[in-house]
Amino acid sequence: MRGPRFLDLACGTGQVAFALAPYAGEVLAVDQEVEAVALGRRKAQRLGVANTRWLVAGAEEVGRVVPHLAPGGGIALLWGGDPWGDGRDWQGVLRVTLDRWQDTAGTGDRVPAGWWEAIDRIPATQVLRRAGRAYEGKVVFRVPHTWGLDDLVGYVYSTSYLSLRARLLACRPGGEFEQDLSYAYEYARR
Repeated sequence: MRGPRFLDLACGTGQVAFALAPYAGEVLAVDQEVEAVALGRRKAQRLGVANTRWLVAGAEEVGRVVPHLAPGGGIALLWGGDPWGDGRDWQGVLRVTLDRWQDTAGTGDRVPAGWWEAIDRIPATQVLRRAGRAYEGKVVFRVPHTWGLDDLVGYVYSTSYLSLRARLLACRPGGEFEQDLSYAYEYARR
């Protein structure tokens, strides 16, 4: 194997893994969702991406890799934008409908209570430093993004929420939903 090794933990369908693959000797793409890993694996086969291994596992099962980073090896915690809310009217429709659906379906426990508060209480800087990493900083960048109606519905569907097509079209008949998405990464080195 030549080139750096990357671990895409909680890889979903592999957007980050596929972006890293051209620069890597090996990418290990790991997610606990069987369907997401299967979709990524099929896409890799279709595209001829041979340096990526796909594994179904929880983050806690592979978390032991962090202490074994090569000298100079780094960890990047990646965050990406989502449609949930920066105050736009269509986001209010999205949130209210999703909350109602979660209450009806009894799925309010899909995200643990207090999850965001825990992240605020123990920020990534502390997590990385506790893992023995030298924190290098955080980069945040915003890009304009327009969600098509099918993109939004697909995103919500991928997160196991109810289809919102009719309600969102009532808010934006053209089926496009603008916002600025924030992306960030925090990086640490051994």
